Amino acid sequence: MSSLKDVLNGIMRKIQKNSSVFMDYKQHEKGFTFITVLCSIVILSVSLPLLGYLLQSMNSKSTYSEISVQQFFQFVRDDIIDATNIYVTNRKLYLVKPHENKTATLELYGTLVRRQVNGKGHEIYLRDVEGISFTPLPYGVQVTVITTSEERYEKKFAYY
Repeated sequence: MSSLKDVLNGIMRKIQKNSSVFMDYKQHEKGFTFITVLCSIVILSVSLPLLGYLLQSMNSKSTYSEISVQQFFQFVRDDIIDATNIYVTNRKLYLVKPHENKTATLELYGTLVRRQVNGKGHEIYLRDVEGISFTPLPYGVQVTVITTSEERYEKKFAYY
């Protein structure tokens, strides 16, 4: 029996040696400290709102079409103020200026709205237009613009 006891003591010594090696490995491992947790919370609290703004700015709608149509309406208004006679035929708006001996026309040309003076020249007033209509009114003219993005704009102009 003594030999069995010696064998068991030898096994126990080996187990203790292995156990101390394992414990030695665990002593070099470090966990999260309070400071690292606070730093990670600060980084998250700063970056999450910025991420929200970034995602919101990516989905913003362009107002280029609306601004360009409003600018076109200002050009038409200025031309109507300068004209002494205005009439609509064949889907064209004619602006007569007899003191300058000029007649300007506004018409759809492909996807452009162009202005010509005495049938000459090519001045682009608006791009990306699917359709335009000029409707005579007793006091002026109504201009309706439909863009290629299916947006519809209307404006009524009075004679001066």
